[in-house]
Amino acid sequence: MVRFAEVAIKRLGGDAAVTYQVGVGGYRPTSGDSYEVVSRPDYQTLLEKCDLFITHAGVGGIVSGVSLGKPVIIMPRLASFGEHRNDHQLATASAVSGAVMVANTEQELGEFISAAYSNRHSSAVSASALNRSFMERLSCYM
Repeated sequence: MVRFAEVAIKRLGGDAAVTYQVGVGGYRPTSGDSYEVVSRPDYQTLLEKCDLFITHAGVGGIVSGVSLGKPVIIMPRLASFGEHRNDHQLATASAVSGAVMVANTEQELGEFISAAYSNRHSSAVSASALNRSFMERLSCYM
């Protein structure tokens, strides 16, 4: 996902400031800031400052972004790529589809990044409605 995001962001040109959390031994992009691991306080600070949050389909990441009113793009990790032990993130993606942007391919990720970047000055309004919808749907499970 990091490589896909990097390619899409480079295509935009412009002034996008990018921070990646790549995991231990993960691919290190050639532009932007990248960290293998980010402490919880630093993660929170980065998330609060970001205009767009791109994450895997882990519930914690999704809730973190949505609760702060951020536009969120998720890309589920897949067992077939050795990214996870099974495909449970597909179920999470299906459950939150419509409340967050779900990218299943490199092309979809690029399209969502491009759209979010183009609309970055108005995304807070649309994110707000999506976040309310997501939180209402999530509350049914809590």
